[in-house]
Amino acid sequence: MKNAKEICKKYAPKNYHLAMHTFGVFTTATSLKDLTDMVQSAAVVFGSPCSGENVEKHFHNLQLLMQKANVDVDGNDRNSKADEDLKGVKGNNLFGRHFKKLISNTSLEMDGEANPYYSKGLMEHISKYLLPFSGLWSAIMLGDLGRHGTGKMYEQYHNKYNALRKIKRQNITENNKTQGIMEKSQWDLKHIRLHSGRLTRLDDFVVQYQISHTALLKEYEDSKRMLQRKKFRVDEEKWKERRQKKKRRYVTVCHDELCGCQWLDPRAGLGDKTLT
Repeated sequence: MKNAKEICKKYAPKNYHLAMHTFGVFTTATSLKDLTDMVQSAAVVFGSPCSGENVEKHFHNLQLLMQKANVDVDGNDRNSKADEDLKGVKGNNLFGRHFKKLISNTSLEMDGEANPYYSKGLMEHISKYLLPFSGLWSAIMLGDLGRHGTGKMYEQYHNKYNALRKIKRQNITENNKTQGIMEKSQWDLKHIRLHSGRLTRLDDFVVQYQISHTALLKEYEDSKRMLQRKKFRVDEEKWKERRQKKKRRYVTVCHDELCGCQWLDPRAGLGDKTLT
C-alpha cells in the first residue's frame, strides 16, 4: 500500500483518490480473470489522452466494481517518513508478463476532448512494480483455492478449505481476510532480526540473521530451563555475606577521656599512627 500511494502521488496527483480506490479494487480480485478486467479498465481510463465512449464505459465499470466491493482506501496525505525505494521490488514473472502484454495491447482513445482522468506513466509503473506481485496482495491466493479449477487437486483444496473453516480456534479463511501474520513477520525481520539497516548482499544477510537467530534460540532455551527450575548455562554469581566480628577494626579510640581523638590502628596495615 505504501508503494501504491507513492506511485499514485507521483503520477496521478490530480486523480490521487480515484487511483487509490482503483488499486483498492485490485486487491479484492479473487481470480486472474477478474483482475485482468480491472486492469484493462484502469488502463483505458488512466492511459487514454482523450475522452470517448470507451473511456466512459470503462470508468463506469470501475465505479460499479468500487460499489460492489465497498472499497475503503485511505487517500488522505499523512505526515510520515519517506516511502521505501521502489527500485528493489520490481519483478518480471508470469503475472508481470501477463499484465504488461495486456496493457500494451489495450486500445486507447486518441481522438476527441481531453481526458480528465489521464495520468501519464501511472499504469506503466503499476505494471512494473505492483502487478508482478498481485498474487501476494490480492485475494487470488486467499480463501477457497478450489474455485480456480475442477481437477483433483482443486477438489483437495476445496476439502481442506472446508475443514479449516469448521475449526473454531482460527478464522484465517473467514471472508478471505488474513490476520496480519505476514505483516508481523516482515516487521519482526526488519526491526528485530535486521535492525542494523538495509543489507544488499546475501552473505551479509545470512551472517546478520544467524547472529540474531542464535541469540533468540539461547533466550528460548534459558526460558525453558527457568520454567523447569534448572540453572542457566552461566552460573549465577553468589556474594558471600561477611559480618565484621570485631568493632573498630581499623580505628582505635584514644583512652584519654579529655582528648577524645581517634588513632588509626597500625595493625590494620595503614601505616604509622596518625591523628584524624
